[in-house]
Amino acid sequence: MDAMGKAEIEPEVIEISEKFLNLCDLVKFAKYVPSNEENQSAMDSAFQIVEMTKIIIESAAEAAADEQTEESDGESELEKTPVEETESSSDITEQEGE
Repeated sequence: MDAMGKAEIEPEVIEISEKFLNLCDLVKFAKYVPSNEENQSAMDSAFQIVEMTKIIIESAAEAAADEQTEESDGESELEKTPVEETESSSDITEQEGE
């Protein structure tokens, strides 16, 4: 839990994770048999943890997509100006052969 705090994870996520993992430890190591309500609560907590931390990942992906969009929108006017048609290399070769 200390590592989560150092990683700048929201306190609410840390609290939910701590409760969830404590129940998991009881089941695994103390052979505790949780009630149906505790099972449902644990499942809800697991989904909540994923949903709350998924936003962080999506935000990074969205930021990268936005940055890429800004780069393509930031083309200079020279890049947007149509290039005049020039002689192709085959035209030049034909002229040299004359």
